[in-house]
Amino acid sequence: MIFQLTALSPEAQEIVFVDFRKHNASAIFDEMDTENQPIYYTPQTLIARAFVYIRSRDSTQAAEKAWGAALYSVKLLFLSLGIHNSSHRSNKWLAEFAIDTMNVEKRKNMKRLFEKAEFCHEIFCGSSRCSEDILFNLLEDIQDFVEEFRTIVRGDVQTKLDNFIDEKTTFDDGSIRFNAKQGKLAEFGGIVDLHYEYEFS
Repeated sequence: MIFQLTALSPEAQEIVFVDFRKHNASAIFDEMDTENQPIYYTPQTLIARAFVYIRSRDSTQAAEKAWGAALYSVKLLFLSLGIHNSSHRSNKWLAEFAIDTMNVEKRKNMKRLFEKAEFCHEIFCGSSRCSEDILFNLLEDIQDFVEEFRTIVRGDVQTKLDNFIDEKTTFDDGSIRFNAKQGKLAEFGGIVDLHYEYEFS
């Protein structure tokens, strides 16, 4: 459930479940449509859905789907590396950690794009507002983030992560905490008892 991934209360979320249709399939969000049928999302289709909502003048849903696309992009990369993160701040920290493995000329722009996803999070939580025109531009930027984040080389992130882990078994900078903590998610992406080796919170 997405609130288990982000430490947000379930009533703050519309997207609730995540699932994998089959082993090694693309990961997908799962929500119910108006006829109580499941709708399955990838980060790419989440951002596409955000555009559908903005065209129907539903800014809250558009912002939620856009932020979810960015969140899910980061979450999927790190789960594939055995990392579970359980807070909003740690998701941002990990996004920047991965972005820092990219070419120097791309890093600043990618961090700026992720900040726009964070602003969409504020919109759907009700703590910020903007015009529909501005939100449409934000969605375009987050679409760029999702597509560019896919180009991050997983092996480069793994190497950087290994170096980070070799230097410390715990980490607390006052913003996020890291522990070499083995555990399991009761369910994520349709996988029951998904084990992880490290946790960021």
